[in-house]
Amino acid sequence: NLPTIKKGHYNHTEKVVKTLRIPAKADGVPEQWVNVQKDGDQVSYNNMQIRHDLVPSVVGMGLRDAIYVLEGMGLQVRILGRGAVVSQSVSAGTKIQKGQEIVLQLG
Repeated sequence: NLPTIKKGHYNHTEKVVKTLRIPAKADGVPEQWVNVQKDGDQVSYNNMQIRHDLVPSVVGMGLRDAIYVLEGMGLQVRILGRGAVVSQSVSAGTKIQKGQEIVLQLG
């Protein structure tokens, strides 16, 4: 049984995977931000496509990574709850408006 591993910064994710000795494979060369999926008895990395003019999906990310990405794009982040991001108030793919508030629900 593999633990749930959050999507996020590749270096942080890879450190967790190596520490837990979980076999992993990458779809191409991992970039800075990756999605992580269970794939049988291993995990696989897929690059997250983040455009700087569109709100990305941060659902499934840890709070630190989600805040880093969103505030770096000029959004104001408000947080509700604890844990990983389970929903976001501004849909992924929405054009970014600098200073716009986005509420992250954690769970």
